[in-house]
Amino acid sequence: MANATDSWIDALNALVPSWPATAGTLVLAYIVYWFGLVIYRLYFHPLAGFPGPRLAAATSWWEFYYDVVKDGELVFQLPGLHEKYGPVVRLSPRELHINDLAFYTEIYKQNTKFHKDPHFYATLGFPTASVCITDPHQHRARREILNPFFSKRTIAALSSVLHTTIEKLCTNIASIQGAVPLQDAFHCMTVDIISGYAFGTSFNMLDEPDFNAVHVRSVERSAETQWLIKHIPAIRWLADRLPGPLGSWLDGGLMELAGTCENIVKDLLASSDRKQETVFDALLSPTGSTKGHIVPSYQELVDEAIILLAAGTETTAIALTFATYHILANPDIKRAVQLELATIPRDPAGHLPYQAIENLPYLTAVIKETLRFTHAVPGKLPRIVPASGATVPSTAQRIPPGTCVAVAHYSVHMNEALFPRAHEFRPERWVGEEARGVERWLVSFSKGSRGCLGINLAWAEMYMALAYLFTRFEMELFETGPREMRWKDHGVAHTVGHLKVIAKPRTLV
Repeated sequence: MANATDSWIDALNALVPSWPATAGTLVLAYIVYWFGLVIYRLYFHPLAGFPGPRLAAATSWWEFYYDVVKDGELVFQLPGLHEKYGPVVRLSPRELHINDLAFYTEIYKQNTKFHKDPHFYATLGFPTASVCITDPHQHRARREILNPFFSKRTIAALSSVLHTTIEKLCTNIASIQGAVPLQDAFHCMTVDIISGYAFGTSFNMLDEPDFNAVHVRSVERSAETQWLIKHIPAIRWLADRLPGPLGSWLDGGLMELAGTCENIVKDLLASSDRKQETVFDALLSPTGSTKGHIVPSYQELVDEAIILLAAGTETTAIALTFATYHILANPDIKRAVQLELATIPRDPAGHLPYQAIENLPYLTAVIKETLRFTHAVPGKLPRIVPASGATVPSTAQRIPPGTCVAVAHYSVHMNEALFPRAHEFRPERWVGEEARGVERWLVSFSKGSRGCLGINLAWAEMYMALAYLFTRFEMELFETGPREMRWKDHGVAHTVGHLKVIAKPRTLV
């Protein structure tokens, strides 16, 4: 027995000296691999000839630094990069950013051959939601079901529902003594509208004291971790396998939002009442209006619910936040908005007619300038160059197939050739002769067949919320200035602080 034990010990002792050598070999192999990879990316990669920071060409950690460490600052680096390197800049080993308006049109046009980047959209975590589907045929089938619910005509007919929700917003604002957390109120309003329209049941977030809604916080926190998860996708995999609170903390609240949507979908699947009155009625109907419609799977429905709630609330609430801030921060703009609103007669029910509101030229200009100035989605929406390759019109440079490319909305909206004094908030640029030719370059909701599904609903919410607030209240900013309204790119423009106002009811005429 002793001899056998000694033999095992001798065998283990013989192995011990080999561990440091093995570890050293692995480390050396790793270093050699990365050295070779960097050399390949810098000198032999298909994108090696394109200019840009050398560190960005060598590793995605350069982009990680601005996305994560600097917290959404990459988009602000783009103007300086293009000034230094020209219209085409290599931002990572596999991606080019193009500052070329003609190329923007080519990428994001109707029926474009530039499809969404599977890598980027997979990291969002909802691969089967319509916004993340990269296959154009699958996407078209889903959008054919959803589009009728978000057409301009359908949204106009929804105005009575919007009236009711926005009246509730105003009533609850009037009940608050002191500062009103208006930015949170906008989030609650948009949540209530989209939840009622999509699922048939409003979340009633406007009833939360001081508009401090859990769902709003979940959406905000999940967006704040988007870049971290983009660069380290394993975080989401790990979060899914950790206990509830720990997993929710790790993925920034996405699990909370997903849990809410899972419960919604379970309730909808358990119901047999299909009146085709909500978005999910259409998705769940096997005899829907689209020929050959197949009911999405449970996970597909959950993914779609998450996207509808997140995308249907954040961008509009943020746009309303910035619009209100700029109106209140500029007395001349505020006066012009209120004078224009005063020309609208109320209907017999005491409502401001939606059609009359959307025909107001100056209010429309304020909303357009808000969308240009703060972009809604300011950064990159990456696409993949098709098999035929692509050419940059302004430089005649050929881009190889399979390359990831993008033109950030920020680059379009801050283009001085299109928008002189681009860094100034000037609604007047959308009125009269100055507006000629630039309408097509308001790209906040993107363009083409992959443009934002909810654009008409967003416009209706912005028109009506601003009209009601500035006719019902005399408002002034409270502890809110340029520092609080500075934004960071978290997929959407997130403010550093929060908009707060003092709101005093006005006498309705």
